[in-house]
Amino acid sequence: MEDEVAELEITYLPRYQLSPNPRQPRQAFDEIALEDLAESIRAAGGIIQPLVVRKVASQRYEIVAGERRWRAAGIVDLDTLPCIVREDLTEKKALMVSLIENIQRNDLNPIEEALGLRRLIDEFGLSHQDAANAVGRSRSAVSNLLRLLDLSECVQEALAGGEIEMGHARALAGVDLEAQEILLGETKAHGWSVRETEAAVRKWKEGEGRKKARPKQPYPEAVLRKAEQRLSSALGYEVKVKAYPSGKIGITLDTLNDLDLLLPGREEEPEGD
Repeated sequence: MEDEVAELEITYLPRYQLSPNPRQPRQAFDEIALEDLAESIRAAGGIIQPLVVRKVASQRYEIVAGERRWRAAGIVDLDTLPCIVREDLTEKKALMVSLIENIQRNDLNPIEEALGLRRLIDEFGLSHQDAANAVGRSRSAVSNLLRLLDLSECVQEALAGGEIEMGHARALAGVDLEAQEILLGETKAHGWSVRETEAAVRKWKEGEGRKKARPKQPYPEAVLRKAEQRLSSALGYEVKVKAYPSGKIGITLDTLNDLDLLLPGREEEPEGD
């Protein structure tokens, strides 16, 4: 994109004539990063790298690449911006350019990259190799990023938020969604390294961690209520039955007298000193 920009004529356009692309792949902008960019624009006396725009109406231009610069220019009240007007860009081509520019950014997290690649592939019918060529990545790198979208939602959120690394995510991809959530919790709680998470995944797959960590299927509510009715009827007082994620069943009694009735031979424990 930058090489193409260098070869095209630069036109200075009023900031108010420019507007963001409503199909812009990136919807969230870091306010602190924008302030930093605005400060660098102020220090440089203006924008160095031109925006790429396309004309959509008389004196109206849609930003194809460079929305962050446009937003930062507003912070420093920059009235005119250097632009490259691309007459050859259709709406579809403009979206592709926006997607590619966003994917190539250095500040995207892996999930944002993966979502951008998925959209590029789905909306333009590209193969993994075509997408890799478009963004300057290897085919294997593109395939690895796309696999991240098969992870459980909580693992994706942890990766996007910087709570875990790509290595952790790749390791967790080796187990089912339920196991991913359990092992993610362990990884975060213990501060596991990538190797430690990989080892935990291996143990899980071998069955060593599965019995201990995986919650059993909870009992249906109807079964629990029926058990309550039968116990209450047999004992002569109200009993509450609860199922826990571990698979255990708990019985709640109202008073110690109820326990005495349940265990008639129970002796009172001596009080402490």
